[in-house]
Amino acid sequence: MDSIDRAINGFRMMEDEARGEGLLHGLHPLSKFFVTVFYLVVLLSFNRYDMAGVLLMGVYPVLMFTLGDIPFKPMWRRMSLILIPVCLVGIANPFFDRSVIFPAHPAITGGMVSMATLLLKGVYAVAAAYLLMVTTPMEDFCAALRKMKVPAVLVSVIMLIHRYIIVFLEEVSRMRTAYLMRAPGQKGISFKVWGPMVGMLLLRSIDRSESVYQGMTLRGFNGDFSHVERRPFAVKNAVYVAVFVIVFLIIRYI
Repeated sequence: MDSIDRAINGFRMMEDEARGEGLLHGLHPLSKFFVTVFYLVVLLSFNRYDMAGVLLMGVYPVLMFTLGDIPFKPMWRRMSLILIPVCLVGIANPFFDRSVIFPAHPAITGGMVSMATLLLKGVYAVAAAYLLMVTTPMEDFCAALRKMKVPAVLVSVIMLIHRYIIVFLEEVSRMRTAYLMRAPGQKGISFKVWGPMVGMLLLRSIDRSESVYQGMTLRGFNGDFSHVERRPFAVKNAVYVAVFVIVFLIIRYI
């Protein structure tokens, strides 16, 4: 199985996970979205040398992964491309910040602490975003965005990108398969045909988008999707938000 097929399968698996029946899946999308955004804001507000505070912020993702019965391993596999740039940025800190913080042997410098803090922030941020994605279907997430008065055109773009990204990847896979069948024994796609293949993919995408738009207008699409709220904002959602907001503020300021 090549990388494109793995990406398609991984995307479909995340969609299936988002429609599960776990503890976190039953919460209202607005509450999960607000807690995730607030968590990221508080997490990024920590000083680069505040290792203890950043470590304590790991309580949220660890607790949510445990209570939601969500495995850690798929997150590392799916989010590795996001974590690699974070590691590359942080790995240079020890060379530029050599101020000694703990005079041990060997000495612990500010660059080492800031590098570890940056890496932890990256891991925690990715984990929080991943939790939101695998516990909230895109339809519910877009409905929550519309309740927050996010412009309909932006929500529609998000919805369409999510809905047709698999179609795009399948089209890329078909083109790649067709090329390899015409070039047996060749490893990968020759650099000389990258331009024509990208142009062909663009033309195919335009043609498919026209067909999709015509089908949507025939079904009464007027620029906004009709979102049906499947879960009311119950008391448990308010308790969930209040508890974690208080916990984050305690960790940050006490």
